[in-house]
Amino acid sequence: NDYELFFGANHLPETDVLCAPTDKMLDRLAEAEAPMTFFCDVACLWRYRELGKNNFVDAVEEQLRAIVARGHDVQAHLHPHWLYTDFTFGEDGTSHYRTQGDNFSLSSSARDNGTTPRALADDLGRRAKSYLEEVIGAQDPDYTCLAYRAGGYCLQPDAAGILAGLRAAGYLVDSSVVPDMYLKSDLHAIDFRRLPREANYWMDDIGTASATENAGLFEVPIAAGAEGLGGIWPAAQATLRRAAERRSAPPLNGASSQTDVRPSLVERLAAKANLIRWRLLPGWDLLELNNGDVDRLMRITDSFIRRHNDEASLFFSLNSHSKIVNDDQLQALGEYVRRMRDTYRSDVAFVTFAQVPGLAGMTPL
Repeated sequence: NDYELFFGANHLPETDVLCAPTDKMLDRLAEAEAPMTFFCDVACLWRYRELGKNNFVDAVEEQLRAIVARGHDVQAHLHPHWLYTDFTFGEDGTSHYRTQGDNFSLSSSARDNGTTPRALADDLGRRAKSYLEEVIGAQDPDYTCLAYRAGGYCLQPDAAGILAGLRAAGYLVDSSVVPDMYLKSDLHAIDFRRLPREANYWMDDIGTASATENAGLFEVPIAAGAEGLGGIWPAAQATLRRAAERRSAPPLNGASSQTDVRPSLVERLAAKANLIRWRLLPGWDLLELNNGDVDRLMRITDSFIRRHNDEASLFFSLNSHSKIVNDDQLQALGEYVRRMRDTYRSDVAFVTFAQVPGLAGMTPL
């Protein structure tokens, strides 16, 4: 679960946007008897603290400790643009943000600030690790921050430098890769179409599995894949259903865009063409809790498991976002856990990222 605020604006106080739905998610997970890892967007908290908005950060830190106390996990998530974002706060508790897209990814932020992606990943990675270990160590003295998920899945460009910096900062596990994902935009330069055949491997660059435990990060991907012609109709159905649900659902509690300028017709058409090219035509979808369609979640999971059924063990992630979770999604989450257990029985276990090193037989740093 990506534990983060909206990037453009929050239409409610921040605790209502982030902490309140997370509490509901924790209750649903307790009913399902399943643990979850919350990837905490730490740079946002640093910026809020810097601006003296301590009440929100204090509430988040209290919730992070409660998450761990309830048997779940917290790991590092980085959107570096927060460090350069201007805030406007309304008297009604709303908040609006302005920043430059040049700082959205580690690579672009490094370039814009005169350093290298490796150095910035090392610097921010160490800061995130130290911060989370200090916050959560008050609840669990044995807690270690060891896993990372890139904001917006932006490991590229210069994934080799970023991964090297994260390893130097003390990370063992990455969960930024979404197999077969391709997304080019003003903010993204994602190309995960050429990956090793295995689902899990030691990675020191995108597209290679040549790293060793002593050099790279162990990849635990978000399950996804392109099914070709057989997947076009299911992917189209899922896209249409999401669009229909967005039209009928209550408004979101925030806005993702940091601009009030409506995209031009050409820009909107280009975005639609990009969606058709990289998502619909390849029959691609990812395991993400973005609606109440449990059949879709199971179809993606089953396909991913079949693709890797010759591997002795298989680690993969389902992603979600606290800020947009609703009752339908929470119901789907519980149903997904139940159906996974009914389908795969003793072959499946729900674990946290903190457990991955031990289960994979890694040597602690």
